[in-house]
Amino acid sequence: MKKALRFLKLDFITVKPYFTWKNLFLILAVPVLLMFFTDAGMGMLFFLMGYGALFVSYPFAVGEQNGIDALYVTLNVRRKEVVLGRYLFALCTDVFTCVVGIACMFAVSALKSIDLDWRTVFPVSCAALAFFSLVQAVQLPLFFRFGYAKAKILSMLPFLAVPVFVFLYDRAYRGESAVRLLTELGSWIDANNLLALAIAAVLWVFIMFISYDISCLQYRKRDF
Repeated sequence: MKKALRFLKLDFITVKPYFTWKNLFLILAVPVLLMFFTDAGMGMLFFLMGYGALFVSYPFAVGEQNGIDALYVTLNVRRKEVVLGRYLFALCTDVFTCVVGIACMFAVSALKSIDLDWRTVFPVSCAALAFFSLVQAVQLPLFFRFGYAKAKILSMLPFLAVPVFVFLYDRAYRGESAVRLLTELGSWIDANNLLALAIAAVLWVFIMFISYDISCLQYRKRDF
């Protein structure tokens, strides 16, 4: 675990040159303006976290361009430690952008004299974290198997699959069953908050563990 944390630190050093004030302004400007003029606070959170999700692939891109993975091989570094470090980097990025998004929501709401309820913000924030981390659970094994250059197009498939699925489902059932299902699910979650949270947490851990295991397997197959 200690070595994995070192790789986490190394990944942050790798992407540090991209954390300039100019890039930070560009990242924050669009979602903040979106909320300021449309009151789409929750949409701003997802928008900002989407930007943050792009940084997860940067260590792969930089590593591929500079032959860092080959260096790990010559140094006899255990590949599962590299994988764990990248997963921790993805999780830290998601949490950081989520916290920044929440701070921006409350700041803009204060300027506009709009009250935000934590009972709404908290579950939506958790849903955003779960969504992006689960998308990355699909993306990361692809990066570890094929490398950044070959996997960058494939890694966008999870983002494209969601709207396509929603569209096809709506066309097939005219949205009625989806609305009914979401209503029933919302009512059950509202009545069983702790149980729903526990089930969601267990499912999240299970999926991330499977993703990590697949990434380790795929990364071991790579030749550098």
